[in-house]
Amino acid sequence: MSYGSEHVNGIIPKPIEKIFKEKMHISKFRPQAEGEYRAGAQPCKTMGPSKVPLNSPESFLKKGEGKPKCSNGVNKSCKKSEALKPPVPVNAPFDSKQVLRPEKDFITKNALDVINARPRMPTEKIVDDVNGQADEIECSGLVPKYSKKKNFGKVPNYICIRKEQRAKAFQEYQQWIYEREALRQTVRLLTEAERMDLVAGLKKNWEESNVRYQGLSVITDTAPKKKRKQKIEAEMKQLERDIDMIESHKHIYVEH
Repeated sequence: MSYGSEHVNGIIPKPIEKIFKEKMHISKFRPQAEGEYRAGAQPCKTMGPSKVPLNSPESFLKKGEGKPKCSNGVNKSCKKSEALKPPVPVNAPFDSKQVLRPEKDFITKNALDVINARPRMPTEKIVDDVNGQADEIECSGLVPKYSKKKNFGKVPNYICIRKEQRAKAFQEYQQWIYEREALRQTVRLLTEAERMDLVAGLKKNWEESNVRYQGLSVITDTAPKKKRKQKIEAEMKQLERDIDMIESHKHIYVEH
């Protein structure tokens, strides 16, 4: 029988299941490996013996035993006369390798050079900061050193050469046009006066078209009005393009 969500079998305690683990694997070469690992071991090789043997009470430190000794067994407190080398004899023979003292007196020469030297002149500086930061005036750009050059204000050579090349190329092109159209005689170059007269005539035509455009009615509610307005606008745009083209090109060829 059951009571709600519980069951009568849940009241009876269940026995705890024992967990059986498998035996750990032990290699058969384990004793051999341990023996080989400890074969070369030397106890107390780097750390010293585990217990330092103590001196007996009779062997205490006595006077003079703690001082280090020289290599020959003598204490360092030996006399200096015994440790120093013997002195050089007075009548020693002259050594050719010995450096001779020069006859020139460099000390006097340096002193005279300093006395006769001119004082160093101060450099010109400019202060352009509220904190008083001073800079050399030559690097500030205020010194007119470029205007004092020989080639200042002159046209550079490469520009003159380029102008000559362009003029020569234009002459060659013009000569080629003349030779090509010599038989036909249908093409000629407009002069500057003719070109200016042509520009003036185009501008006059544009002004006339502009006057007609300004005289149109404000309301374009019929088809003829719209057509007339579009026609005048197209004429004005074409005139503007022609004027811009003629003014931007100095050399214009026309047919007879």
